[in-house]
Amino acid sequence: MRMHTTAHTLGFGIFQAYYGVSRRLRKIFADNGIEEMGPTELGILLLLAERDGRRMTEIADLLNVQKSTLTGVIDRMVRDAHVERRADESDRRAHRIYLTLEARYRAKSVSVLVEKTYAELSAGLTPEEIETAAKALDVINENCTRLGQSSP
Repeated sequence: MRMHTTAHTLGFGIFQAYYGVSRRLRKIFADNGIEEMGPTELGILLLLAERDGRRMTEIADLLNVQKSTLTGVIDRMVRDAHVERRADESDRRAHRIYLTLEARYRAKSVSVLVEKTYAELSAGLTPEEIETAAKALDVINENCTRLGQSSP
């Protein structure tokens, strides 16, 4: 039976898993010659690889980060030639973010490594357990958004 101490609460488990996954991905990327990237940059890369040309507000919502945080990360990614900003044709005030050609190739190799890593890290879990965990995390993220607790 599991003890209900701080070290075993859901929140602490999420915290530990986040840092464990981050450490593992940093090692995998380093071993494969991929420059280090933070979780927000990784999220942007994977979201744009899935569907390029997203608006900044959409990316911020999907990653559950504040727009000001996202702006700084996008600025660095523009500077490093990973993404480019383009005016939104339907709204002159908005910008859409696109991967550069080089970043598109990078995203393919990163996606493969991320999927492989997630499969390794979820070894021993049934598909049903993975689905249940994903649903629980979705609810937690929705609650964070509803409560205005997005990350800084």
